[in-house]
Amino acid sequence: MKIDRVRIRPFAIPLAKPLQTARGAIGERRGFVVELTTDAWTGLGEVSPHPTAEESVFAESADELAALGPALVGAETGEIENELVACLPAPVAMGVELALRDLEARVAGRTLAEALGGGKNAPAGVAVSALIEDEAPAEGADAGLASGARRLLAAGFRVAKLKASRDPGETMRRVEVLRRAAPGLRLRVDVNGAWSRAEAVAAARGLRDLDLDWLEQPVSPLDVEGMAEVRSLGVRVAADEAIRTAEDVGRLHAARAIDVVVVKFVQVGGLRGAIETAQATEQCGLELSLTTGIDTSIATSALLHLGVALQPGPALGCATLSLLGGDLVRKAPQEGPRMAPVPGAGIGVDLEEGSPFLGEEIVT
Repeated sequence: MKIDRVRIRPFAIPLAKPLQTARGAIGERRGFVVELTTDAWTGLGEVSPHPTAEESVFAESADELAALGPALVGAETGEIENELVACLPAPVAMGVELALRDLEARVAGRTLAEALGGGKNAPAGVAVSALIEDEAPAEGADAGLASGARRLLAAGFRVAKLKASRDPGETMRRVEVLRRAAPGLRLRVDVNGAWSRAEAVAAARGLRDLDLDWLEQPVSPLDVEGMAEVRSLGVRVAADEAIRTAEDVGRLHAARAIDVVVVKFVQVGGLRGAIETAQATEQCGLELSLTTGIDTSIATSALLHLGVALQPGPALGCATLSLLGGDLVRKAPQEGPRMAPVPGAGIGVDLEEGSPFLGEEIVT
């Protein structure tokens, strides 16, 4: 099957409100939409560098896509998937491969989950976690945090993630607030690798009695010994930014540094990398979770299909669409404590051509 047409357009979507992380505030989600067409079928992909990436990363992705686009026209889909994708930077590989897999599944009249090996009798959806937002009413931030946690419980969520503060002491205080306000909520704390080893170790000693589900990327992805030291204190550790390839899983497992592997498309380069990483995780006897990078409904839909196909145990980090102040598709997955892909072939969602968040084409 040959590609007849390639379209690549940038997008920029403001967040509903700025998201505070230990690495700083995130105010918008930027990236590129990849469309690959053959005959009457079009597959959609999303290139979404990490939201805190340097401007140079977005510029390099744009240059890579502009150069790649003409080379894709007339190419066989199998050739692209087996030869070109492996040579691309992970964010670009993510978008091109998602578009390919979506296109192939649409032509075959199958959902992406089915194309990835999920049987027709597989559960339609997956349990997901949500991000706790500080609603910050007039009476104070602690009350706003507690209110946000209780709102998630009332909506049916049983697992939630708290974005850590740059200050470990402030993070511990916020966890204590949440534990009092919503003791029935399983809590994950995501540091995004922003703490030093000394800070993470001190925080782990304070957090180990607060019944965390896990502490995610407590130190730099390069500090494997630091991750292992945190884990030795009795806190379950999840690796996120440290997971770029399936080999990383074995390396971190051998160092006794992790309990959970968190997979993002943007870090492993798409579906193939995610599946290989999932296989390595199972071989090591570790837990697997899939999460978005605050992606649009294009990549989020693909992640939901992968979740349906793999059915990992821990709740997936997919309830992030509500963080965006808009979207790029006509019908998005419905957000809630259990999420399912939009019915239909491929990833199930179609681009909203009139979306105000889409920019001018860089490849036509």
